Amino acid sequence: MPRIRMLGPLQVEDAAGRPVTPVRRKQRELLSLLLVRAGAVVTTDEIVDCLWPARPPASARANVHSYVHGVRALLPGGLTRTCTGYLLDVTPDDCDALLFERQATLGGAALSAGRPHEAAFLLAPALALWRGPVLAGIERADWLAPAAARIEEARLTAIEDHVQARLLLGRLGGLATELTDATARYPLRERLWGHLMLALHRTGRSAEALAAYGRLADLLDRELGTRPGPAIRRLHRGIRTLNGEPGAA
Repeated sequence: MPRIRMLGPLQVEDAAGRPVTPVRRKQRELLSLLLVRAGAVVTTDEIVDCLWPARPPASARANVHSYVHGVRALLPGGLTRTCTGYLLDVTPDDCDALLFERQATLGGAALSAGRPHEAAFLLAPALALWRGPVLAGIERADWLAPAAARIEEARLTAIEDHVQARLLLGRLGGLATELTDATARYPLRERLWGHLMLALHRTGRSAEALAAYGRLADLLDRELGTRPGPAIRRLHRGIRTLNGEPGAA
């Protein structure tokens, strides 16, 4: 089975590592649709609706059969015809998105079980699979957006888990800079802000950690009309106390 990359622009490589990504745009869209629905039957009517959401041409169903033929040639044995549609069968060994999700789940479980070494070992290569947004270059249509959002949310959780594992292991080199960039990109992720505060505090920059909390509090009040959650408020109180500034957050 060729190797399929979804975590960035769609790429397909044959067993020898040669690029064999479909050239035809609609065929790339069909393969992308089958990938985000892997393991489930996608009917011909659904394919027509997804590939031509506004006004399908009279030749739409014939075109689908042509595109399917191309995908079958690309992924021998991977695409099955059923009585109602088509089923794509791929595994984590075939597809970077599935490999990422498996490794991220295992890494998160290791972290929860108190095994930060194992978590870091699993999560670092999983995150390295990402080359950009999910299926970058494919129009963010209704059929793609929910799956892309789910995978990208798993990426953010994996980033947070990986940082937590590094904090637990005392691997602080460069972490504050990484987290400063991450909180700028994802400003409403409170867990990232908490990690940033810890990284700053543990590298002797407690005043900056307290300032980071202030930026988060201002942001949440301005954007959502809320205040930071209980966990990050406890962290803030702890850092203030250790910094000689007792008082509630």
